[in-house]
Amino acid sequence: MLATILLALAVHLALGWAWTLAAGIAGGAWARQRGWLVGLVGVAAAWAALVAYNFAIAPDATVRMARTVGGLIGNLPGVAVVGATVLIGAVLGALGGVLGQQARRLWTADRGFFEK
Repeated sequence: MLATILLALAVHLALGWAWTLAAGIAGGAWARQRGWLVGLVGVAAAWAALVAYNFAIAPDATVRMARTVGGLIGNLPGVAVVGATVLIGAVLGALGGVLGQQARRLWTADRGFFEK
């Protein structure tokens, strides 16, 4: 799990937010079971850490940005924008985790679901 979080942070900072799907894929491939959960928690925790970092470094500007974005997308409160941000990261991580776990099953021929 920690490796997935660190990879998601590194990929997000180096390549951009969309590449955090790769961290979810790696987390799902590393996990023996529940790859979707490893990807979900790993990427969501990384995104939450980045949001918390923004609030710690520039709290006023971050609150203003969250209010502005919330106003643009339907008069949502700023906290909903922050929650939606972390939720998007969680969904990306879960989807990546599923992809990674299925890829692991293909590579290792560990098709327990089909053999039962």
